[in-house]
Amino acid sequence: MNRTLTNQPGKQALLLFILTTVFGITSFKSSAGEPDYIQDTKPKCILFNLGIGYGISNNPTHINNEPMYLQGAVIAGSLGYKISEKFKIGFGPSIWIESKDILNKFSSGPAKPANKRMIVSFDGYYSPFKNFPLSIKLGAGIGTVVYTKENRRISIDSKTTNNTEFMSGFAGTASLIYQIRISQSLKIYPSLNFSYTDINNPDATYEGYLDAGKPSITYDFKANFLFYF
Repeated sequence: MNRTLTNQPGKQALLLFILTTVFGITSFKSSAGEPDYIQDTKPKCILFNLGIGYGISNNPTHINNEPMYLQGAVIAGSLGYKISEKFKIGFGPSIWIESKDILNKFSSGPAKPANKRMIVSFDGYYSPFKNFPLSIKLGAGIGTVVYTKENRRISIDSKTTNNTEFMSGFAGTASLIYQIRISQSLKIYPSLNFSYTDINNPDATYEGYLDAGKPSITYDFKANFLFYF
C-alpha cells in the first residue's frame, strides 16, 4: 500500500523544519553578507561629527626667509542631517593651528605667536557606491586667517598693543572619506581634506606680514567620529 507524504505527520514536520532552517540560514547569510554601512537598523537622521588630525598649510606672507609650508594640528566639528543612505548635509567649522605655536612655552599673551586658519562651511556628503564605504564631501563658506608674529607689538606711551593680523574671504573644501569599523558600536571615518580660502579682505591699520594676493591652502588628514541621535 502506497503512503503519501500528506498521511505522514512526522515526515511533514521534518520537511517543514528543514525548509525553515534552510530559509533561516539563507536569510542570515544574506543579511551578514550585506556591508554594515548599508544596513540601517537605527533610522537616526541627526548626526554630529568630530574630527581631529594633522595638516600642512602654505604660508601666505610677505616674509621671504620663512618656509613655504607649515605643519599644524586640525580640529573640526559639524552638525548634520542624513537625507538618505547616499546623501547627507552638514554645517560647522574646521580650525588649523601651526604646531610650533601650540608648543611654544616661552611667550604668552600679546607676545605669543599665532598662525591660525578657520573655515565655517556648509557641506554636502555623497556616497556613490552601494558596496564600498567611500564618501565624497564638498563644501563652501567663509574662511579666515589670523596671524601674529612672535613679539610683534607696538608700544606707545608705555601702552602695548597686540598686532594681530586678520584676513577673510570665500572658502571651499573637498574631502574623501572612508569608513573603518573598529567594533559593533565604534566606527572611524578617516578623511583626506583640502581647503582653500581667498584672503582678499585685509583688516589692519598697518602694512603687515600677510599677503592678500596669496590664498590660504591647507591639506590635512583627520580621524572623524560620527554620532547619530
